[in-house]
Amino acid sequence: MSKNEYQERADQVWAWLNQWMSSVFAAVSLGTLSVNGVGRLVQRQVVFASLALEQNPPEMPERFVPIHPSGMDVDFPVARSPSEESELLAVMRDVADRWKRLQGDAVVCTRHGLALLDAMASGVGLAFEDESESIVSLPQYLRTQVALQWAQEDGNVQLVYGDLSGIQKYIFRTAYSGKGVAKKLRARSFQILLLTRLVARFLCQETKGSDLQILMSAGGVFYVLLSPSVTIETLRNPIDTYLFSEFAGELALYTGTVIDTTIEMERSFSRLAQEAIQRAREEKEHPYMQQLQSHGHWEKDRMIRTQTGTTPRCAHCQRNPIREAERHVSEEERLCETCRALEELGKRLPHIHWISFSREPKGDFQFGVLGSVSLHETRPSVMEEDWFAINRPPDCLETDTIFWMNHYVPTYQRKPLSFSDIAGKEPLGYFKADVDHMGLMFAFGFSDDNRSTTSLQEYLALSETLDRFFTHHLQVLLEKEFPMVYSVFSGGDDVYLVGQASEVIQLATRLHDDFLRYTGSHPELSLSAGVAFVKPKQPLFKVTHDVESYLELAKEQPASSRRTRQMGGRNQVSVRGIPLEWDEWKRLLDMAQQVVNFLAEGTLSSNMWYRIMELVHSVVRRGNGTVSLQDGRTYEIFPKLDYEWRRNATESRHQPMVEWFRTLLALPDSDAVWIMENWKVLELFVKLISVRRLTQRQERGTFHG
Repeated sequence: MSKNEYQERADQVWAWLNQWMSSVFAAVSLGTLSVNGVGRLVQRQVVFASLALEQNPPEMPERFVPIHPSGMDVDFPVARSPSEESELLAVMRDVADRWKRLQGDAVVCTRHGLALLDAMASGVGLAFEDESESIVSLPQYLRTQVALQWAQEDGNVQLVYGDLSGIQKYIFRTAYSGKGVAKKLRARSFQILLLTRLVARFLCQETKGSDLQILMSAGGVFYVLLSPSVTIETLRNPIDTYLFSEFAGELALYTGTVIDTTIEMERSFSRLAQEAIQRAREEKEHPYMQQLQSHGHWEKDRMIRTQTGTTPRCAHCQRNPIREAERHVSEEERLCETCRALEELGKRLPHIHWISFSREPKGDFQFGVLGSVSLHETRPSVMEEDWFAINRPPDCLETDTIFWMNHYVPTYQRKPLSFSDIAGKEPLGYFKADVDHMGLMFAFGFSDDNRSTTSLQEYLALSETLDRFFTHHLQVLLEKEFPMVYSVFSGGDDVYLVGQASEVIQLATRLHDDFLRYTGSHPELSLSAGVAFVKPKQPLFKVTHDVESYLELAKEQPASSRRTRQMGGRNQVSVRGIPLEWDEWKRLLDMAQQVVNFLAEGTLSSNMWYRIMELVHSVVRRGNGTVSLQDGRTYEIFPKLDYEWRRNATESRHQPMVEWFRTLLALPDSDAVWIMENWKVLELFVKLISVRRLTQRQERGTFHG
């Protein structure tokens, strides 16, 4: 596509969008919400309302997206009758008034118009006249139509799926270098976010298209619509060359493409997306073929990166030579150009509210052939088409495009705190969670008797709705309520956080409760999580491995309370390797808080509590960190613990707690597994109380049980 063809296509897309909205505004001025013979504007239900995997799912109460967006946080669904028609008309009249003020060329007006709809009409849906699909978000519908119209050629369009592989290893390898991990970790995660967007943007712009063709870009994955005449292999070569050179093969891009009609792309997106994903997976079997081969033969010299010269290597990446200016600093602080830039990014990131992308090497951070990125704390005086506001800052306008992300890190005097400073006198808490069965939900969650796939609008609505929860809402939570929790990454349908143990404990429960409220307590949408508590000096990469194994345990191994009900895993939290139902976890926190309160009041003896701790720890020490059921002394501990409670917890208000504790001390006949799990819960109970007492001494908050 030539420059003239680009401008012509931009003009056509804006003309279509402007005409479509003008007809809506004309209808609104006459007091009707009918749209172009397509359907009718209504207050939309949350996307989760149409989601089901079971053939006969239980009926859910109606939940609607608020008609007036708050803008300060995600909009939790409201359980009430939909708004009156007069409210929808008033919203659309306000949109019409602002639409008339749009200025700029076709691309700018299209971008600003879509942003305006996102800001003011996110609660407005489009109900199709033929009832062929569920009600879709009006802004979402128009955004996908713009992307389809920009990319289509003779009624066909090409879907490109991209996957940056090696992300986790790249992000966490910085943890091996020891010092300054907190500054480096979030910066690398943010770098991946930018890199993903830049690759998708490069594909669009190299074909004289617009980033309005990017359907989704997050967490190393993107979907882009391109013209069917575009050959993706030609576009890949400069990208692969840059990635291979800059990251030494540690990060690699894999793509899969599929071409179909625009109609089929809309109706059967999940099927086409799966085809593209499968082709990308097949490509993973032969990474960097273009870079490692020449004329069909392997180039062995390219497979080994030799060190030239005597310049020392970077202390962080252990790959690039250090900067000349670094020669006179200590060895553990000598950095290369890239790692020094990332460290500076880590310092600035918490205060950044505006971001811009450019193909020119003029930004704060360079990405080779892909372009550069500039970061700003305040709204730029001159706005270009490539500017984005991060999470709708106070100086943001309704026509500004939003870049949703969670970039919160704890700071002091504008500088990021180290993990030791974040922990204080407490252990560090690690929390990793994701939404269960999301692959199935995207593929089949919107299926019914008439269709077996998910439409483009439904697919993106589900993706973006979940992403907003784990980016914007979590950012708000950390800023306002959990300031000592560090966001390693969050977005899409998963999250990884590190923070003060007491705050991580509270946040785990709060995030689960908010997720239930956000999804309208959908019976098939659930959150699984892994939680670990360690000393601040523990190697991050090791703890990350542990907390990931805890998350997998929560998904695969049912809690002991589920066995009699023949239930499986998922919708659980695994704390230090102990799978618990979320209600069990809350009950455990409540009991721990009661013990702490009784100890603080003096109605329970501190000496008694130290004796209980010593009994528990003595068994763990004898088993080298595990409970040995072959040791008879393990069984002797149970009556001793029961004696301590009966002797000291004598008041009536102690009894609910005592009864709960005694259920853990019950010894079923020959059920060694049950005893083992109960013992682990006892050990966790002791740990929670210890953490809480440390927190109380630092005059912090309480558990949210």
